[in-house]
Amino acid sequence: MWDRLREQGPIRMTYLMGEPEIHRVEGQDAEFSVWKLLMCVAGGGLMLFVGRLLLGAEQAK
Repeated sequence: MWDRLREQGPIRMTYLMGEPEIHRVEGQDAEFSVWKLLMCVAGGGLMLFVGRLLLGAEQAK
């Protein structure tokens, strides 16, 4: 895998002022993927489900 890498020169980066840990490579777009969307929906659904379970158990006391 590393054999395919080659030197191509510097890469331009853009940083948020005051937050250098947030950056992006110029010319590279954030790609949308259905997998990311599904994981967000599943995580939100899981949080709602667990929240209802906890609230239901708390109200039953």
